[in-house]
Amino acid sequence: MAKWVQCGTTTQLHDGDMPICFDCSTARDARKKFKRKLPDSQPTLISVNENLTSARAEYRKAVAFQTEMSQLRDAVGPGSPDGTQALRNANSELSIAAGKYEEALRDFMKYTDPHRRSG
Repeated sequence: MAKWVQCGTTTQLHDGDMPICFDCSTARDARKKFKRKLPDSQPTLISVNENLTSARAEYRKAVAFQTEMSQLRDAVGPGSPDGTQALRNANSELSIAAGKYEEALRDFMKYTDPHRRSG
């Protein structure tokens, strides 16, 4: 018979190649089962920061695209329907990206400022 290292109990129970006491094994399994886990819906600093970084990149991309479409419209002439439509589409994308960026900034501020969290 083998001896369990933690409590010194003689046992025939093994976990892999290691002898283990039944009481210690049960207690270990109970601790694993009841370990506190954050719900998926609760944001973490990492998730909030990743969302902010992603929204910022999308916003910057939309600004660059809007600038490019503005220059294209100016190059083909202000009265060109294609240039005007391209600029409208770019403005729409920029508006959506700005909204996402604003929301991500709000979430980040709420998460990092303890006074905003409670309210």
